[in-house]
Amino acid sequence: MKISRFRLITFFALSLLMLVAVVVFGSWYGPAFGGVGLRLQNYLSEPPFRMGGLPITFFFHLKAAIFFVALILVSHFTMLLLQKRVLTYMPLAIGEQYAVARVISYLVFVLGLVVGLQSLGLNLSSLVVVGGALGIGVGLGLQAIVSNFVAGLILLLEQPIKLGDRIEVGIKYGDIVQLRGRSTWVRNQR
Repeated sequence: MKISRFRLITFFALSLLMLVAVVVFGSWYGPAFGGVGLRLQNYLSEPPFRMGGLPITFFFHLKAAIFFVALILVSHFTMLLLQKRVLTYMPLAIGEQYAVARVISYLVFVLGLVVGLQSLGLNLSSLVVVGGALGIGVGLGLQAIVSNFVAGLILLLEQPIKLGDRIEVGIKYGDIVQLRGRSTWVRNQR
């Protein structure tokens, strides 16, 4: 049985809404339900640990998840807006429009992530440590992922292949329908 995305998102949204309702109304109606709402509210608002001086609670995770989803949506809609509304009036080929929109959406995502991390209270000077760890990770095992991403960016910027191009590999051929940082999507012709 396959569950649609809409049903899955609806299920998670309703579950989250019920959890928030229990926490919010638990303090008012706590004694009527044996104090379950009060215990749940205390459990969710008490930080199990701290990262530096920042308390990491359930609500911190919830805010971070909502922000991350919103950032992904803003980045995606920025790309769509540029591609459909702004860049169509520029004297650029369709592949160049796609490349510009994709690179700007990556920039929006990265800048939004930096601003979001800072607004959540994380010290950005600790990103130096993360950068060092990422460098070690690239050196030890992420070379293929990083090289694929860099190759995808090169394909987007230099455009040896563009959207709509027809490619042939062996006896199979198809049209390029999407170029991304790590993948190129080709639709087969039957």
